[in-house]
Amino acid sequence: MTTGAWICLAAPLAGVVLIIIGGTRIARRTAGWIATFSVAVAFAGALWAFIDMLGKDPSQRHASSTAYTWLTAGSNFQFPLNIYVDQISMWMMLIVSGVGMLIVLYSIGYMDKVDEERRFF
Repeated sequence: MTTGAWICLAAPLAGVVLIIIGGTRIARRTAGWIATFSVAVAFAGALWAFIDMLGKDPSQRHASSTAYTWLTAGSNFQFPLNIYVDQISMWMMLIVSGVGMLIVLYSIGYMDKVDEERRFF
């Protein structure tokens, strides 16, 4: 369940990095398709986590995962990079990534005549 949530979190970030690295070497339309694909991958990760959650007992429909702990002071003071998935966060992942994908897809045509639309994506 948390693997899909990490994918949902990391995919748009990877899309942003690709568009920034590509800069003006990539076409504007290509930047839009990279953005759309990255949000579609995020939606697929959310669906994967949702399907995994449905297969669990209702009392076990939450999970937490720690990527790393970047600051520790003693045994009680820690700042980890965590992701926590429960039923409400699952719905939010599905709604935000699903609707966001449709918005970015629509924006490819809407932003067609705008200068430097790469900034938008």
